[in-house]
Amino acid sequence: MTSMGKKVTFRREILPTDEGSRIGVVYLPKGNLAEMHYIINGEDQGAFTRKLPYKDAPLFAVVDVYGATKQVRIIQLYGGVASLKKMCRTTILRHIAMHGIKSLPLPRTLKEYLLYET
Repeated sequence: MTSMGKKVTFRREILPTDEGSRIGVVYLPKGNLAEMHYIINGEDQGAFTRKLPYKDAPLFAVVDVYGATKQVRIIQLYGGVASLKKMCRTTILRHIAMHGIKSLPLPRTLKEYLLYET
């Protein structure tokens, strides 16, 4: 398919229970409290709890994937200090949906980095 002479490709939308899908939980500090958000396949689903006292005790999260998942692998993404490059990628993806990355006025290689799946 072409659009104004450029080849257009579409990414397959994957469901949270599909193989290779990524479900994450992140908390965002706001003063002495925090908001906790779900991240599903790179897209922030919004805060599911607010006013969370994150400084008083360790935080633990449980994600129920509907009983349709056969295997789950837990990956610690932020175990240490992330590189500036990774932090910038995370911040951009927090504010822009994956399907909007290709329309950004950025070099092709940077768009590919933003869209990579590991």
